[in-house]
Amino acid sequence: MSKSTMLRQLTMLKLIPKHPSYILTKQVHQHLFDEGFNVSKRTVERDLDNLALLVGIDFTKSVDGFKWAYVSTVSEFTPAITPSEALLLCIA
Repeated sequence: MSKSTMLRQLTMLKLIPKHPSYILTKQVHQHLFDEGFNVSKRTVERDLDNLALLVGIDFTKSVDGFKWAYVSTVSEFTPAITPSEALLLCIA
């Protein structure tokens, strides 16, 4: 896993709210694009799918696309460090 992949995934996890709130895949993708991550929407979906197995996020399908949220029995994933600090840690 590259450093940019890890940073991207940490950034995505910080965006996801706790159920009953949710975020759409296209919103996650747009936020990542705004942060300088040049990845496809499908890559974002794959990342979220893989992360869902690890940290307790779930999705539902809607007419607007997939909605992502932390399941109500799991606390949100909020890393103690910022993505920039995580990158510096990886470089060190």
